[in-house]
Amino acid sequence: MAIPISGPLPVHVGHPPAPPMDSLMFFGFVTAVLSLLFYVHQKEFRTAILGVAACLAAMTVYTFIQGAWPAGLMLGGATAATFNRWLKARKFFRHGVSCRRWTSEARVHRLFGANSESAN
Repeated sequence: MAIPISGPLPVHVGHPPAPPMDSLMFFGFVTAVLSLLFYVHQKEFRTAILGVAACLAAMTVYTFIQGAWPAGLMLGGATAATFNRWLKARKFFRHGVSCRRWTSEARVHRLFGANSESAN
């Protein structure tokens, strides 16, 4: 059963024009980019975890302003979890030890042993 269409369908030549970049869209773009940058460095710096939490909080505000409140609720939960992780990360970063650096050195030590330089 076909549905009758009244009149011809509109034909677009090329793409429709992009919406202009307003300050709210720029705010959302900047918070998304900063959250990705902080996320990459969260294993190395404790302040990067706090940066991720702050960017997620800003993205929560952005989504509520845009009207996407279900995404805002999810981001609010992610903000709370990330802030809690920042609070618990004090004991791991207290001595200035980066997790990523020591993990890679431990793997090399397990593969080649303690005296890998003297074997050459």
